[in-house]
Amino acid sequence: MSQRLDKDQDDIGLVKGLQMFLDATTAQQMIDATRARVTGLFGADCITQYCDEIIGHFVSGKLPAPDTTTTGKLFHVLKISVPGTIFAKLVQAFLVTNTSQYWS
Repeated sequence: MSQRLDKDQDDIGLVKGLQMFLDATTAQQMIDATRARVTGLFGADCITQYCDEIIGHFVSGKLPAPDTTTTGKLFHVLKISVPGTIFAKLVQAFLVTNTSQYWS
């Protein structure tokens, strides 16, 4: 029972993290929402590159996502993701982590 509760708490944290990421309206909010996850997945040495990618998306006008729905925002970040970047890998990690529970 305790293990199940821990797993449920982890899942809730992942979903909240994804929502904060998608709802961010500034580069700083997006970075703050994902810094720990990026560090955990890719290491602390990737933070600078990730921050540069996020800032670049905001400066170029690609972010924040223009849609107001979660699905629309998720589609938008997928669309603007450049393969091989930390940003793209994070989006993929969110998708794999948040959808794998429905396939198992």
